[in-house]
Parts: sequence; C-alpha cells; structure tokens
Amino acid sequence: MRFALGRGLQLVGLVLVGLGLAIGLLRNDLPYEERMFFAGGGVFFAGWLLVRPFKTP
Repeated sequence: MRFALGRGLQLVGLVLVGLGLAIGLLRNDLPYEERMFFAGGGVFFAGWLLVRPFKTP
C-alpha cells in the first residue's frame, strides 16, 4: 500500500509541475509557476521517500 501511495504522490507531483509550467508560459505568471514548481517538487519528494525502501539492489 505504501508503494502505491508513493507512486501516486510522484505522479501528482509531476502533474503539478507540468500544470504550473503550462500556466506560467501561457499567462506569463512567474509567481504562480514558481509556487506550483515547489509544491509539485515537495509532493514528488514525499512520494519518493515512501517508495525508497522498496528499491531493489
């Protein structure tokens, strides 16, 4: 369950970063783009921490 939650968080983080990039480019809104980048990066990092113990050698 932890592995699936971690992968889900990673996916959500990537979507947030992509959404922030698209809106930042289309609306020329740099502060929004930066907020979405850091929010997506934080969510992705949390997912990475959940998945990390299941990594095979």
